[in-house]
Amino acid sequence: MLATGNSQKYAEVIAHAWADDAFKTRLMAHPRDVLDEHGIDLKEYAEINFETVPADSTLELKVRGGALTLPFPERDSDLHLEHAKVHGMKTTTTCCHEDPTED
Repeated sequence: MLATGNSQKYAEVIAHAWADDAFKTRLMAHPRDVLDEHGIDLKEYAEINFETVPADSTLELKVRGGALTLPFPERDSDLHLEHAKVHGMKTTTTCCHEDPTED
């Protein structure tokens, strides 16, 4: 599962994916590699998948067999993962990337 420090790192990965489409594409195609590069070691899982969830929902990890499904919240420009909860652990992260579509 995601340890307390990893939930913060995962929130940062999500914020980065919201701000950078190329990064998101790479994350979805090679989740283990990208998460490992960000200090999130999930080698114990044979498979890593993502499930899109509403931005304001509680983020729950799902484990079935050797597969881990991570929540991927829809982008919400007001939320920026503040008060997100990953498996019962509160994560507070403010997105540090500006939305290039906003002026």
